Parts: sequence; structure tokens; C-alpha cells
Amino acid sequence: MTPFVARTFSKLIIPLLVLAIGCDRSPTENPSLPASGSSRSLGDILDDHRPLSSLDEHFVELAREAPGFGGLFYDEAGRLTVNLTNPSRRPEVEGSIAAFLAGGDFRALGPRLAEVARMNVRPAQYDFAQLYEWYGPLVSAIATLPGVTQTDIDDVRNRIVIGVESGNLVQGVRAQAQLIGVPAAAVLVEVIPPTRVTANLQGLVRPMHAGIQVSKTTSVDLGSCTLGYNVRRRDLSDAYDGYKYFVTAGHCTDSLGYNNGTRMGQPNMTRPIGTEVSDPPPFDQFTNSACPADLKCRYSDAALIRYDDSVSWRHGKMPKVGTGVPFTILDTLVDIVHDAVPPYPDMASVWIGQNVRMIGRSSGDVGGKILNFCVNIRVYEGVQPNGWYLMCQFQASFRAKPGDSGAPAFNRTSYGDISPVFGIVWGEQQENNDWTKLVRATFSHHYYVGRELNSTMGGGRFDIRLNQCNHHGVCPRY
Repeated sequence: MTPFVARTFSKLIIPLLVLAIGCDRSPTENPSLPASGSSRSLGDILDDHRPLSSLDEHFVELAREAPGFGGLFYDEAGRLTVNLTNPSRRPEVEGSIAAFLAGGDFRALGPRLAEVARMNVRPAQYDFAQLYEWYGPLVSAIATLPGVTQTDIDDVRNRIVIGVESGNLVQGVRAQAQLIGVPAAAVLVEVIPPTRVTANLQGLVRPMHAGIQVSKTTSVDLGSCTLGYNVRRRDLSDAYDGYKYFVTAGHCTDSLGYNNGTRMGQPNMTRPIGTEVSDPPPFDQFTNSACPADLKCRYSDAALIRYDDSVSWRHGKMPKVGTGVPFTILDTLVDIVHDAVPPYPDMASVWIGQNVRMIGRSSGDVGGKILNFCVNIRVYEGVQPNGWYLMCQFQASFRAKPGDSGAPAFNRTSYGDISPVFGIVWGEQQENNDWTKLVRATFSHHYYVGRELNSTMGGGRFDIRLNQCNHHGVCPRY
């Protein structure tokens, strides 16, 4: 898929080579301090406890409301493009598509209707619901096959796309698809390289803020990762719990999926700064049927670190950095703002083709486009799968290097502010196992990060900045 075409929902399976790189204390603030903005609704509280689901399911719902809908994306010119099995039915589906893009925000409905009125419509052979009906059994059949690198419902090509490591695997995958009744014309099998985890921004920085080096070791370089963003935590009563936290990649701790109380330092453990307090255990197929049999599943590679009381921080700030290692931090820090609210509780406020950036301790400030949406990733250690399966991840066209794990993925406003923070970068894809030929980066969306990390702490939500309401008075559920 080209970097500038935008597809809204996809599901890919990508093998990853995991390269590990990456105490009670008194609260520093009043735990009963009320949170800024609106109090939480009953719907918000119930949402904390409902199971997480794939974003593809929203596209299936849209296909049922808009007959013949086969996917949407933004082309290189930024124009909304929709695939329909019967383009003559455009007038019947415009309202449903506009409502879907508006996500229940009536103030956004007018602009979305105007956008849909100008959209380009292309003929499609299959609607999304039909592709998804074939896709589920196909993923179940091939998820653990050696050499399968990714799967995708490609909205641009209106096909199921299967990635494999080498051409000699193509016929075997085609045979599996035929065996379960998927039409040959509906499936493309292509050679696509696997994805691997990546494990001045690199020097001592105080106060602590997003994008700087953190580590669980005393090494200058070995085991280094990146601080994603600082957060305050609201409990179910919408009150701050009184502690300071930051989020980084879960594989940067002693082990993903297990809260070992890993100690972290900045720039390394010669100067300790905090302790791991949340790294949720995996779930399996019995808990969520979308998790393949015999695999351990999660929706995020993320861990929550509670700062030591004595550590100073800057909440809601991102650095501006120079070019070249060690990436000098320039002038004042940039505010993190939130003007983009997810249209659904578990949908990102981001579409394929949208701009995205990262600040990592190894790469500095780099940017690209959103390439894939809702990626299912099979995790590898060495040349063998290690049993982990990360669901509904995102991919971008920028390149992440070792040490960038944990880095914030974000966008910038026209004023230079950060809006919104999309999530935590943790993986990269390379050609032919060559670190110099990086293809794309992978990140976990912050909605899933927040839901999973708060699940071990009784529920709640994170504030990436104070006064976490946008200028419409809407408080995002991040």
C-alpha cells in the first residue's frame, strides 16, 4: 500500500523478532483532587469494563448500513475515496458514510457531509462485510503457519492480502484459502518482509518529559528505550490518584505481560527514576475468540512506570530537537493538546494517509504517513515465534531504530502544538533482515494502552495533559 493512500481499518498478522532493549510511596498530591473538565458519565464508566474489540468490526457495521461498501481511503491528493460494489447507489450510502466519519459528533456532521459529497467513488467486486466473513476463518487457519508475515483487508485493492516471507510459500497459502472456501480472486498472496521490535535525548534530562532515553540497565546504550509520555491517572470517580507516571514499551521492562516491578532510570539505571506498576497479563482464545489458539494476546506493547517522589517532570510537554545524534533539545517544550476525539471509544482519531511523527532517542524527530490500521502482529524471538500476538496495532511510513521503543507517535497542529498523541512506538519492519533497509514503524494506539494499563489498577483513564478537554468542551477518553 502506498504511503499516501488511506485505509481506515485493516488487520494484519506480522511476525516480530523480539529484541529486549529496551515499593509504596506517599502521594505527592492530594488523591481527592477533582479532575479537570466534565465528570464521567455512566457510559464512560461502563466502557472501562467492556471487552476490547477489533476496529474492523466498525467497518462491517458500516457495510451493513451502506450496502455495497467495500472500503475507504484518502488518495495522494487527500481526497476521500470510497469503493462500492454498485456505484449507482452512491446517493443511498452518502449519509451513512458521513455519519460514520463524524462518529456521533453532530457538529462534525456538516463538514463530513460536504466531504462525502465531493468524494470519489470506485467500483468494487466485494463489500467489506463479505471480505470480513472470509477473512476471519482464513486468519484462524494461517495465523500460526511458518513464514506468514501479515494479513490485511486492503480497502484500496478491495482484496484480502496475505504477506509471506518468500515466494516458495505462496502456493501453500493459496491452497489453505481454497480449502476453507475463499474465492481465489478475493485473495492476493505477496512477499512482504517481517516486522521486528526496536528496542541530547540520550543524555541526562530534568525535568522528565516525552521523547528522552530511559533504561532498565546501567549501560550507556544497551537496553535503552524511549519515554513515551507523562500521564496523570484518574480513577473511576474521576479523581486523580496523586501519583506521577510515564508510559513506555512493555518489552523495555524485564518481560512484557508481567508486572515484575522493573526499576527504570534516566538516562540509565545510574540515576533511577521509577518502578513498573502495570504491565497486564495476556489473554487467550477462551477470553477473546479473536485471539488465535495457543497464543498469548494483548492490544498494546506498553507498561506504566510510577515516578519516584523526588523526580521532577513536565506534564503535557514534548521537546523540539535538532538533527543528528545526540539530538539536542531546542528552546522551549511544546504543549500537548487534544483537538481530535476518537469517533468511537475504541477507534483512533487517525486515518490511513494522515501525517504522523515520532520522537525517539535513536532517530530524533521523524515523520511519515499512517500506512495500516488495526494490525495483528505475531511476535518472534530469533527465527521462532515466542507465543505472543499483539492485536490491532498501527503502522507508519517513518523508520524506527533500536532504542526508539516506547517513543510517542503523534501529530502536530499548524501552530506547532502536539495534537493528538496517537500512541507508543515499539516495532519496525525491515527488508531481508537488513537494519539499513527499514520499511515502516509499528505503534500501539493510546486508547488500547490506557485501557489495558488501567485494567490492573481498578479502571480509570490517563490524562496526557491537565485540563484534558478540547476547545469544544469534549473530554477525550484517553
